[in-house]
Amino acid sequence: MYKLVVVDDEEGIRTGVSNYFPWASLGIEVAAVCQDGVEALEVLSRSKIGFVLCDVRMPRMDGIRLAEIVRERNYPCKIVFISAHKDFEYARRAIELGVTHYIVKPAGYDELREVFVRLVNELKDREAGEQEDPETGGEQT
Repeated sequence: MYKLVVVDDEEGIRTGVSNYFPWASLGIEVAAVCQDGVEALEVLSRSKIGFVLCDVRMPRMDGIRLAEIVRERNYPCKIVFISAHKDFEYARRAIELGVTHYIVKPAGYDELREVFVRLVNELKDREAGEQEDPETGGEQT
């Protein structure tokens, strides 16, 4: 099961996304719920996390700064931004940082599900590729 960190300064969003979305059916476990990037970095520094679902604008440390640090430290997680802000500058910066998706709030169930089904499949494909022997194309023994 892949681990997810939900990061948002709005308690209602954190609670709703972490408790009422069927993450387990996608092979995802909510490992932590954080109110800002500072808390999220603490979790990322001590746990192997597959995904971060993160608001862009938050006090103390926003999502952009969190994504910068995640990339600087080479944490292997995929970041998905979820934000009420449609500002092009945020989206441009997210692309530069390798953020995989930018979802605009309020996010619908189908959109959230579609994004994470795709991401889980990408991770599974990558893991399967890492297990293959590059010389024979088959699994390593």
